[in-house]
Amino acid sequence: MPGVDFSKYHTYKWIDIEGGAHPNQIVNAEIKQSVDTQLASKGLTKTDSDKADLYVGYQIAVDKEKQWKAWGTGRGFGGGMGSATQSTINVGSFVLDM
Repeated sequence: MPGVDFSKYHTYKWIDIEGGAHPNQIVNAEIKQSVDTQLASKGLTKTDSDKADLYVGYQIAVDKEKQWKAWGTGRGFGGGMGSATQSTINVGSFVLDM
């Protein structure tokens, strides 16, 4: 929420969001380590206590989309050469809840 005074929060605890999608163990650890580093730089301390000031959890979503790349030469209807290729790319979203 805009305008929230985060200076009154000092501790946080990781929680799992029910029904939320998570990656494999390695990526999960990397995400949490990155968030831990950022929160520590803001003065927050991670705890396992249920009396934490903040509960932190995340969800991810990865979808596949088709991407087209095309090129061509020539002018108008007079001929020329062209080509198009299709590839599948991953498009992801990451949501951090506090």
